[in-house]
Amino acid sequence: MTRLVEALLQLTRAGSVPHRENLDLASIVAAVYARLEQSAAEAGVRIEVASMDGLLVNVDFELMSVALGNVIANAIAHSPLGGVVRVEAVAEGDKIYLRVLDQGSGVPLEERERIFHPFV
Repeated sequence: MTRLVEALLQLTRAGSVPHRENLDLASIVAAVYARLEQSAAEAGVRIEVASMDGLLVNVDFELMSVALGNVIANAIAHSPLGGVVRVEAVAEGDKIYLRVLDQGSGVPLEERERIFHPFV
């Protein structure tokens, strides 16, 4: 139910102007972690979060939280029992790459473009 509500909220906001602000990336990840920790435990999956202290991003908190939550929830759903989902950030110059790593089978090559379409 939570995923459905988040997806509907995301679609509703897609046409609106994001409220961007400078935020600590660690606080966004911590909020998503707190929301998904229980479902990960129930699935027999552990979430690891690498240190992200001092990394600032200019994003819409709600949109970033929903997007990151969707990616982490997907990683949990496709991880094997006893698996680990790792969230890490890598700063390279003026860019920050946020990575979610899991031990799932991955997205088949022929599906990779399609998964970014609405309702896929």
